[in-house]
Amino acid sequence: MIRLVRTVHTNDVQAAMNVASQVVDHFKGKHSQKSIQVFADRFAAGGRRLHWHIDFEDLAHFEKWQADIAGDEKYRSIIEQAQGSGTFVPNSMSDVIGLEIGAAAQLALH
Repeated sequence: MIRLVRTVHTNDVQAAMNVASQVVDHFKGKHSQKSIQVFADRFAAGGRRLHWHIDFEDLAHFEKWQADIAGDEKYRSIIEQAQGSGTFVPNSMSDVIGLEIGAAAQLALH
């Protein structure tokens, strides 16, 4: 399993949570993304980050999803609107891609 954690800093947590809901609804509809969750920092300094966790069966599924969203005008519009309104801190979005430990151990054995 591959997990993408996309993090963004926000100036307005409530507005960012609304954006996150739009993204989740869009991904579940257009991209048939079944495993997507959004978390907000609770105890971190400032508490102003959102994290999308999206699971993929394998790297091939992740790469296909990446290619799909690269041309996804609706997703781009949602994010650009959030950035333009000041909901998201400019240039603060980052991604971390993790490999499930069991899968990583199997790769290391080969």
